[in-house]
This record gives sequence, structure tokens and C-alpha cells, in this order.
Amino acid sequence: MFDREHRTLAYVPRWAIIRVNRRQSVAEHSFYVAMYAFEIAKFIGFKGSYENLLSWALTHDMEEIVKGDPPSSYHQITKTETSKEWVRTKMAERSSSTSAYAFTRDPGGLRVVAIVKLADIVESLLYLGDEENSGNGRNVCNVQSYLWEKLNEQWKEFMTATGVDDDTARSLSASIAEAIYRARLSTDKLVHE
Repeated sequence: MFDREHRTLAYVPRWAIIRVNRRQSVAEHSFYVAMYAFEIAKFIGFKGSYENLLSWALTHDMEEIVKGDPPSSYHQITKTETSKEWVRTKMAERSSSTSAYAFTRDPGGLRVVAIVKLADIVESLLYLGDEENSGNGRNVCNVQSYLWEKLNEQWKEFMTATGVDDDTARSLSASIAEAIYRARLSTDKLVHE
């Protein structure tokens, strides 16, 4: 039940392929994804299970216990059945309780997946905004551009899966854009607004 392997996510670093000023762990990322998924769900009036939503958000990267946080381009390679089977086997070997991992493979519907994927990209952009704000813009700008494209792609999937009305979608889109913009501003600029 209280599997110590789950704590490993606190030591699995994200952003291995770019230089960052402050290293982020997968556990920290998962926490923020859960927070943002919850906020998005409330914003759109999500009627599904919040327990499923939060469980999926907190464990969406659980397999990184065994494979680390691979670059986005590598994710395509790891989607093969052979790779998935290898991950399942390694998770079973390392973890006495794979129930959380098993749960993440059945999130409870496309709406849950769409909300968590959107929150995942938003969290990544907010983290990179913090990096840019700390003087690391040169090292993160290419990844930010890539993630903006992913955000636009995911937005379409989110709209289809959730059926959010146009007014709510515009308000949510504006809120996300403002949060990402503010993450990129320095603290002094925010204080003087």
C-alpha cells in the first residue's frame, strides 16, 4: 500500500535534454498537473469523478519510475507494445503495489485524459516560464515553442473530448494564456502593475 518505489518520482529529474537553473522532479510536476487539472475541471463544470481525475493526474507519469523522463521525441518510440510490456514487467518487479500504475492505464474516460493532458502541457509551460524568468530564456525557448504547438493540438482534443461551450472555452483559453504570460514576467514587473 505505501510503496516506497512511488517516492522514487521525487528523485527522477525532468528536462534532462535542456539546461535548467532549477531541476524539477517528476513528483513535483505530477503535483502541479493534479492542481491544474482540478482547476480546469472546476472551470468547465466537469461532472465526472474528481477522484479519477486527480488519481490519473498524480500517476500519469508513474512509469517514469523505471524509464526516467524521456524527451518528447522519444515518447513516440516508447509507445510500441514491446515497450509497454517492458514497462509493465519492470513496474511489477520494482513495485510491490502496482495498483496505482494499473489505475493510470484506465483513467475513467476521454474527458479525464483530455483535461490531464491539457494540464500537463500548461504545467510544463509554466515551469519553463519560471526558467525564462530566472534568466534561462535562451536555453528553454525552443522547448517553449514546441510546447505552444502541442498546446494548440491538445486544445482541439480537449474541446472534442469535453464538449465545452464556446464562451467557457474562450474564458479558459484566456486564463491559461494569462497564467503563462505572467509566469514569464519578472517578479518586479508583477509588483509594479
